[in-house]
Amino acid sequence: MLSFWQIKFALYLASKSQHRRYAWRWLKSQENDFLLKHKLPWITFGAIDYLDNLEFRGKTVFEFGSGGSTLYWLKRGAKCVSIEHDQAWHERLRLILADSAQVDYRFVPPSRHPDQDNFDASDPDDFSSDEYPQKHQRYENYVNQINYFPDHAFYAVLIDGRSRAACIKHAVSKVQPNGYLILDNAERAYYTQKTSIFLNGFEEMRFAGCMPCNAQFSETRIYQKHG
Repeated sequence: MLSFWQIKFALYLASKSQHRRYAWRWLKSQENDFLLKHKLPWITFGAIDYLDNLEFRGKTVFEFGSGGSTLYWLKRGAKCVSIEHDQAWHERLRLILADSAQVDYRFVPPSRHPDQDNFDASDPDDFSSDEYPQKHQRYENYVNQINYFPDHAFYAVLIDGRSRAACIKHAVSKVQPNGYLILDNAERAYYTQKTSIFLNGFEEMRFAGCMPCNAQFSETRIYQKHG
C-alpha cells in the first residue's frame, strides 16, 4: 500500500506538465526491488529514456556502483565491468547475475582515510566520500579499478557509486570518442566543483526531474565525448 507521501508526490507529478509523463512510471516504481525486477538504472527517467535510444549491443560499459544498472547493460546486449564497495549488496547481486560471462563483477571495499579530521570529497585526489556512513573512508583502490584498462576501453562509464569526483578524473580517458560518461545525482555541486576541467572534451546533457523509487527530484548528467 502506498504511503501518504508517495501518493502526494505522485499527485504533484501529475499536476505539473513537465513531470506528468513520468507520474505513472514513478508510481509503478514503488514496488519492492523495482530496479532489479525491471533491470533499470537508478537515474532520472529522462536519462533512462536517453540511454534507451542508444545502441549498446556488443559494447563494453564500466560502472562504479552496481544494481539494476548492471542488469540493464546486460539486457541491452553489452558487456559490463562493475565495481561495488558494499559486500552484502555484492553478494546479493552476484547470485542474481549467476556468474554471467558478460559481466566482470568486483567487490572492492574502502580503506580507512589516513586523515580523519581533514577530508575533501570534492578533491579528486582525496578518494573520499561525503555520504554517510562512508565518510572517513578512502576509495583509492575502488576508483583505480578503471586504470587496469587502456584508454578508450569503454563505450560508457556510469558513475553512481562512491568518491565520484575521483571517479570522474580517472574515467574520462577511458571513454571512447563519441562515447558517454554518466554522472548521477549531479545536483550535488561538489562532484564537479574541482573536476569540470576534466570534462572539457565532452558535450554535457542535463536530465533533471524525478527518478524511480525515491519521492524526490535529482539530476543525471550525460557527457558525450567529442569524436
